[in-house]
Amino acid sequence: MRYISLIFLIAISFFQIGCEKEAEVQPKDYPFVAIDKLDVMPNKYVAFHAKIAYGDTLELFDHGFIIYDITNHGYIISLGPLSKNQSEFNDTIYSGLVYGTKYYLKAYTKNAHYTVYSNAVFFANK
Repeated sequence: MRYISLIFLIAISFFQIGCEKEAEVQPKDYPFVAIDKLDVMPNKYVAFHAKIAYGDTLELFDHGFIIYDITNHGYIISLGPLSKNQSEFNDTIYSGLVYGTKYYLKAYTKNAHYTVYSNAVFFANK
């Protein structure tokens, strides 16, 4: 019985060591971006807002939004480099969208190695 208890304790020790290593969070070399607000006033404006999470060591040299319709016709709104510790960005479109058209919107960020896109949200300009 003593040997069984000893083997059991050794097995639990190995299990705990293995679990601790899996629980470590590894830093990512790419950001996470998500659109969190969209305000549509048909034939007047479309305002959008995004949040970004990234490590302090990442240099993001471009960020902005991509808008496109179901035929993939669209355009990029580049907002340029991100300020240090900036975690939110937004923009507003006042013209150029066709009335009655369904549009998709994504936020994006770029660093030296990756372009990361947010979730796609859609809106109709009608």
